[in-house]
Amino acid sequence: SHYLVFNANKTFLGKDTLLISTNSLSFSGSLKLSEKWMLTVGNIGYDFNSKSITYPDFTFYRDLHCWEMGANWQPERGTYSFFIRVKPSTLGFLDVPYNRLVPNDGFRGF
Repeated sequence: SHYLVFNANKTFLGKDTLLISTNSLSFSGSLKLSEKWMLTVGNIGYDFNSKSITYPDFTFYRDLHCWEMGANWQPERGTYSFFIRVKPSTLGFLDVPYNRLVPNDGFRGF
């Protein structure tokens, strides 16, 4: 997918002025490396105002049948995280109905 963001503000400081505050083009997408591996690249693009590249974030994903694991990496920020979790479809037999009610005693839930 791709995104084009353009914001312009009109100011009245003695004469009409149009100020372009945001003008960028970015892309994101997923690439299936194999049947079980996937790479997702997000928000790589170009900022026309600052004349610089917007650096992406990466997600590496591995399907482990009933589980899934992966890692997120943002090289520009120097951050990363790992995850391992049960696949949602694995627990499909647990169909627990959930309703959020507002009781009359003034307690408003979570």
